[in-house]
Amino acid sequence: MSSGNKKLKRLVRERMERTGERYTTALAAIQREHAASRGQSTEAPAPPTEAPPVTPR
Repeated sequence: MSSGNKKLKRLVRERMERTGERYTTALAAIQREHAASRGQSTEAPAPPTEAPPVTPR
């Protein structure tokens, strides 16, 4: 296990204790906060507007 994972788990568990959130909810919130602090989009990419063409075999 890497030290980054330990730090992340510690942050998640601290948030869980503070907020009463479940692990996955706290993890998602921390990941959103981290992405926002780095200037990255926190929204999921838009789905494709049409399916790619099917190539016959």
